[in-house]
Amino acid sequence: MADELAGSDPVDGFLETPALVLAARDLALEADRQLAAAQASPNARVAAGGKILEAIWRYYNLVDFAISQRDPKAATAVRLAFEEAEGYAKARRPAPDRMRSSLTQIARLLTGVIEASSPPARNAGGV
Repeated sequence: MADELAGSDPVDGFLETPALVLAARDLALEADRQLAAAQASPNARVAAGGKILEAIWRYYNLVDFAISQRDPKAATAVRLAFEEAEGYAKARRPAPDRMRSSLTQIARLLTGVIEASSPPARNAGGV
């Protein structure tokens, strides 16, 4: 048992099945969609985005350590984009477009983490 654990990296286990990262990414995309909904007022859009932002952080926070061990630049960039989006959510004047930019960046960064943690695509043609 000890020999089995000695060769494994516990950090890799968190990202082998990136369900939490996928959930955070999908929430960022949903928040972006809701912020783009022009039929709602800017205040309502930012409020909805802020609620989703809280959920994103709950998921992301569980894998932040693993991501920072594997890709510190991506982890830092996600945290900075999150803080920027949070600032827009708490601002006196709602700025849904600026908040969308931060959420789009979060989604893009998490997509990169997912792609980097996925096994390489196999060549079906055998070439």
